[in-house]
Amino acid sequence: MYAALSATNEAILRTAAQDELFQRVCDAAVHGGGIMRAVAMIPQDDGWLRAVAAAGFSDREPDLKTSVDVTSSHGHGLAGSAFRTGMSHVANDFQHDRRVRPWLDENRAQDVGSAAAIPILQNGASIGVFMFFLAEIDALSQETVSLLERMVENVSFARGNFRLAAEQRKAERATRRMSDMFAALSATNTAILRARSVSEMFRLVCESVAKGGPSLGSAAIFLKEHGSAWLKPAAVAGGLVETTQTPHPST
Repeated sequence: MYAALSATNEAILRTAAQDELFQRVCDAAVHGGGIMRAVAMIPQDDGWLRAVAAAGFSDREPDLKTSVDVTSSHGHGLAGSAFRTGMSHVANDFQHDRRVRPWLDENRAQDVGSAAAIPILQNGASIGVFMFFLAEIDALSQETVSLLERMVENVSFARGNFRLAAEQRKAERATRRMSDMFAALSATNTAILRARSVSEMFRLVCESVAKGGPSLGSAAIFLKEHGSAWLKPAAVAGGLVETTQTPHPST
């Protein structure tokens, strides 16, 4: 389990994208930590937890699901209970644990001796569950479960960092966009003052916006054609030039 913890931590450090995180952790737990199977499950719109990443199964993403609804016959399994309570649920004699009977009746997990469901928590709320399966009975002591919980806590921490980084990048893009817009506004005001004709004003304004910054990039001014339902480009600049020179009736 210490090897699994080390392997998953290393995987987390190497992961550059949030989408890869769950799969890397499953791979590390199985191939680096000796766990028989690992699966990450996320709630879907239909109220079921479904696998989004897995390792140790014959399929990359096995057809494994469990309900989070307490009234469902599949809602009292380890994963559903862990998701609802935000606490780990363990079966040290998997084949004789009544909580997993619906899956055993479906001839699933016949070779599992022990299993643990560890909730993935974000700001105190469950966003998913990691399931770990081992071949041996009584393989999950409290110390072992604590290590698995540490693994999943590290995943939650990394996921939170990804979200913060994404929000920061979004805020930076918004700031750049506002800066570019102010620059474009200043440039268009100058262009209006410099223009000696309407056509030159339109051209200068489009060029000012197109050159205003990387978040803008193109601009066009359209005027309605006399006696027609068409809008004709009066001035264009930037990446829109090619797409606005030849209007199409459908546009």
